[in-house]
Amino acid sequence: MLSDHKPRLTVDISQRQEDKLREYIPHGMKKHIISMILDDAIDILEDPIKRPVFLGAMAERRLRLEDWLKVPKVSFRRLVEPLQEG
Repeated sequence: MLSDHKPRLTVDISQRQEDKLREYIPHGMKKHIISMILDDAIDILEDPIKRPVFLGAMAERRLRLEDWLKVPKVSFRRLVEPLQEG
């Protein structure tokens, strides 16, 4: 018998985050956008060399979503070097 279980992710967000998500993301698109962000993060995390750098950069807020958009154009080494210096 097939299960109807659908994994879910529940995260607490601030009131500001909720207000901005409602303001900027049209109804019905939130799931799609968050899923795309998660898929991109998983693609990076699957590389054992990039994984610790990515996690550290995200945890320290040295890598922002707008930087993520530049990753195909910028070599990974240029993203890693500032983390190794400081």
